[in-house]
Amino acid sequence: MKHRLWRMCGRIVWLGTWPATRLILNGSTRTRLVVFNDAKKVLVLKTWMSGKNEWVLPGGGLHRGEDLISGLLREVREETGMELQPDQVQSVGTQQMSGLGFRCLLHCYVYSGTITGEPTLALQWPEILEAAWVDPRSLTPKNAAPDVLEIIQTLVGQP
Repeated sequence: MKHRLWRMCGRIVWLGTWPATRLILNGSTRTRLVVFNDAKKVLVLKTWMSGKNEWVLPGGGLHRGEDLISGLLREVREETGMELQPDQVQSVGTQQMSGLGFRCLLHCYVYSGTITGEPTLALQWPEILEAAWVDPRSLTPKNAAPDVLEIIQTLVGQP
């Protein structure tokens, strides 16, 4: 119930700030990180801001002057509390992402370090409502953002 309320609030904030948000996000550079654990499950998150009940990957925007890997790992640390090593991050490609009236450049990475089990995460409240380690085959257009599906398909050939 609490998460549904936060998603509804996020949707209202998103719609109310849409013109300014569009100006900020349009043409921006964004990052996403795929993190698998030793059981081949992938870390996914649900955020309050989109207002949608769909899984996304950790990551986000860059601060001014920040390089891609530093910005990516900062976002992952802020969202999940995970301290990951930059030398364990490998690019899986870059894609143009568009929708909701803006376009951005999305840099996608995979973490090659070993994550044992399902470590306890320190979620960034209220931005991150939920996190889970899921089988990549359970991600579908009904429960995951389109970029998640595309990135996972590139890595594991599914869904």
